[in-house]
Amino acid sequence: MSATLFQLQAAAGLPNGGLSEVAMNAALTMIETAKPKDELEAALIIQMACTHTAAMAVLSRIGGAHGGDRQVATIAAAASKLLRTIAIQVEALRRLRSGDHNTCASSTSTSGQALKL
Repeated sequence: MSATLFQLQAAAGLPNGGLSEVAMNAALTMIETAKPKDELEAALIIQMACTHTAAMAVLSRIGGAHGGDRQVATIAAAASKLLRTIAIQVEALRRLRSGDHNTCASSTSTSGQALKL
């Protein structure tokens, strides 16, 4: 459990080294609301919460990007990748809960789509 909290704290970290209580509480609420049924679901939901927290942190930096258009584009690309990852994780959770194991969401192509195994 302490490793999980450490991961959440790392995802909710502020650029100056502090901890965002808002981000931490949002991640914990996301985990609680998802109501994991077993350890596998809990691990996936924690991963989703960490990815979401990281995506929100990256998105918050777009407005403060002082490096010009190139830096904004780099930050936007990173946010886009994180948001696509969340979509894949949500689909993986849906498939896990429905018992549909025909697609492995952890094997992704360059377009972010799950591959049939």
